[in-house]
Parts: sequence; structure tokens; C-alpha cells
Amino acid sequence: MAGRIMTTRKRPSLQQQKRDFTRARLLDASLESFGEKGYLGATVDDIALAAGCSRATFYLHFKSRAEVIMALLQREAPDLAEALREFDDQLARGITRSEVRQRLEAGWKQLASMPGFLSALQMAVLTEPEVSEWLDSFQLNSVEGLEKFFATIPKKRHAEVKARMVTLNVLTLATYEMLARGQSGVTHKVAIDLLVDLWMNVFHPEAS
Repeated sequence: MAGRIMTTRKRPSLQQQKRDFTRARLLDASLESFGEKGYLGATVDDIALAAGCSRATFYLHFKSRAEVIMALLQREAPDLAEALREFDDQLARGITRSEVRQRLEAGWKQLASMPGFLSALQMAVLTEPEVSEWLDSFQLNSVEGLEKFFATIPKKRHAEVKARMVTLNVLTLATYEMLARGQSGVTHKVAIDLLVDLWMNVFHPEAS
């Protein structure tokens, strides 16, 4: 048709598709290896073997296991920006206890589907400064992105609330890891109830 402008989306090259496929296999193999041997026990050779490639191929995609952990976190949160906007809207209008529980249960369900990842993440945070720094920055940036929520509370409380939220993020991940191990004697309901109480105290301090 005259005057019609045809637009086409450029397809990734076969070479790029192959790189993406190999990277995905390495990430999947890392989850498998961390689940079987733990973060410290799983070597680069173990991951490469599980992925069906060489050690050299691993290093074409990742510099270290620490970089793998960070890549896994990013892969599991592809829609983080949209999720934060939704969360910000809930907080600004006054999030309910039921909504807090739903979010905690959803977070647990997502991470529980990755056996070994939580314990590997915890160990990486303890032993790899770059992972600890990256996770701290990731969590702080996520909290600071809640602009509508912070507009509803006095500025003099912003620093305190941000610190409490970052601290609770760490505690929440630690609680998920404890539940994943299943050896603490603490039931799922009790653990989630406690987390709900703590988060509600941050969002609605006047109700505590």
C-alpha cells in the first residue's frame, strides 16, 4: 500500500542465540550444582560439566561463581520495575495485612522453586564482598524506588524507614533459607506470621 511504512524487528543472530542458550544452561547448571554441593563445594568445573561445556566456556560468560549468583538473582526478577510500581501503589494507599502475606508467600514460593539457591546466596553474601555489596545496593535501590509511599510519611522518618526495610529484607531472605532447610522446628505459618507482623509494623507503625 502506497505510503505505508513497513517496520520489522531485527532478529538476534544465530551466534547471539547460541550465546544466550549457553548462558542459560550455565545458570541452570549452577542451580543444580549449588543444590547438590553448596556454594563453596560447587566448583567452576562442576558447573561446566553439568552444563555440558568446558571450563573455558564458563569463563566466556562469567568471571566467577559470585557473578553467577548475581546473574541468577537478576534472571529471577525480570519484571522488578513493574513489581515495584505495583508495590508502591499498594503502600501509598495503605497496604493490608492480607496483601503483605500474599507478597511474602509469593516470594517464598518463587525462591523455594530454586533448591539450594537460598543457602548458596547466603554463603555468597558471607564470603564474597562483591555479592554482599551488590545485594545491599540492589535492596537499597529497590526501597528508594518506592517514591509514592515515602511521599505519604514525614521526611524526618525516611532514613529510619529505609533502614528498617533493608534490614527486614535481609531477615526475610534468612527466614526463607531457614524454611528451605526445614530443620529449625519453626513451622511455615509461624515464620510467615512473624514476618507479616514485622512488615506491618513498618508500613503501619501507628497500629503497633
